[in-house]
Amino acid sequence: MRKHNKSGGLTGLVLMLLLSLPVMAYQNGVTESGPPLIADIQYELVGQTDIHWLWVKLYKAELRTASGQYHGQARSLSLELTYERAFSREQLITATLKEWQRQNTDYNPRWLDELQHIWPDIKPKDSLLLLVDDQGHGHFYYNKTLIGALKEAVFTQAFINIWLSENTFHPASRQQLIGSES
Repeated sequence: MRKHNKSGGLTGLVLMLLLSLPVMAYQNGVTESGPPLIADIQYELVGQTDIHWLWVKLYKAELRTASGQYHGQARSLSLELTYERAFSREQLITATLKEWQRQNTDYNPRWLDELQHIWPDIKPKDSLLLLVDDQGHGHFYYNKTLIGALKEAVFTQAFINIWLSENTFHPASRQQLIGSES
């Protein structure tokens, strides 16, 4: 039988309080000491679409915002991609670069290096979620677990533009994501 240790109880209480501080500090999707807490984000679905290459479904994309509407800016939103196929980190980065080049995006090559350290290889049913805080900083989650961030609003807008700019490679999918019928 285990004896109850009063100092262990105090230590547990202190540890519980320390672990709950980020939750208590949460405000407007951002904590004072760290990234947005994904469990606390209550964004509404704006739209969703399936992205295909020829007849093969690559992934499902979902756009969410606080209001349930997209207003053209990469702030206070999430874009989640749930994959149907496996992709290596290098394939994801190459596809991102090719789309930025196709869209004539003024990108910083350092962003690709940072993504190389953040993104994992993808298996079917994995998800990558970009959670954008109210300052435009992008926080990446892999299967709902934080994996890294690029805290540059210019990067975040360039990344979101892959799917949401008028110059996207998939204009019909853009319309579905932003909840527009036209």
